[in-house]
Amino acid sequence: MKRRESLFGQGAFVRRYRRKAHFESQKLQQLLGGHGAAWVRRMAVGKLLVLTAEESPQNALTRMESGAAGLHSHEAAKRLARYGPNEVDHEKPLPHWLHLWICYKNPFNLLLTALAALSYSTGDTKGTTVIAVMVVLSTSLRFV
Repeated sequence: MKRRESLFGQGAFVRRYRRKAHFESQKLQQLLGGHGAAWVRRMAVGKLLVLTAEESPQNALTRMESGAAGLHSHEAAKRLARYGPNEVDHEKPLPHWLHLWICYKNPFNLLLTALAALSYSTGDTKGTTVIAVMVVLSTSLRFV
């Protein structure tokens, strides 16, 4: 559990793999107020969610001002106006050229590209062709 908290706390995993929208909500940010100390607010919300999951269903419903039958329509409309719809924010998909670039730029392909350039500079066309085909296959398999 500590390892996962450090990854999400620092945000490296979330930023690198473009998954930030899955871990934050604009409505939640507005509810918690502004952008300052966002990490502290996310941790507080996480702890609140854990506590809610551990308590009895009746206590959780009471704290959320709800009941087993759900909300009345006027209360649901009031909460919809205050908090907005219960939707997950989605990121725009990557453009194809950027996805292709990400698929290409891994250490294996970079090493093979350097070897292909070295082979080309020494006049070894057969080696250059074989290595270039390897780079194209590696990138295209990862892209698809």
